[in-house]
Amino acid sequence: MPDQFDPRALDPLSQFRLDGKVVLVTGASSGLGVRFAKVLHAVGAQVAISARRADRLEALAAELPGALAVPGDVGIAKDREHLVATVEKHFGRIDILVNNAGISRTGGIEVETLETFEDVMQVNTVGVWHLCKLAGAGMVERKSGCVVNIASMLGLVGATPIKQANYSASKGAVIN
Repeated sequence: MPDQFDPRALDPLSQFRLDGKVVLVTGASSGLGVRFAKVLHAVGAQVAISARRADRLEALAAELPGALAVPGDVGIAKDREHLVATVEKHFGRIDILVNNAGISRTGGIEVETLETFEDVMQVNTVGVWHLCKLAGAGMVERKSGCVVNIASMLGLVGATPIKQANYSASKGAVIN
């Protein structure tokens, strides 16, 4: 009896292909964003990456043939608009949006300034909403697309003993 084992079964990515799909990953200069970009590229996606740290972004793009690096700050509306317009102009569309960019500021509410709170909300919540709106327009028009918003369990349970109400509130908004 012939061996029925397929060695591809040991590679979980062999069953997950995104050939020809255009993916935009924010917060791609470190951590999860780098990993998302590398894995999505490895399974055939055309990858656009964005982050504030242009040097790290360019280094990552150099590792991913065909990747498009668009430096910018998702906390700034004009940067978000430029990002989506640039990716759509370069690749023709966005099929998958990975809203990964996020920031946090530690310190209890008793010492936190309104400006600090607003900065975190602008990146983690407003930026997510606005990019969904901007990239989602084409997805709705094509009746195809996917949005992945990265949240945190701190959006559900708070951030004690580390005091960062701003982060918990922003991620709670993304979850809900």
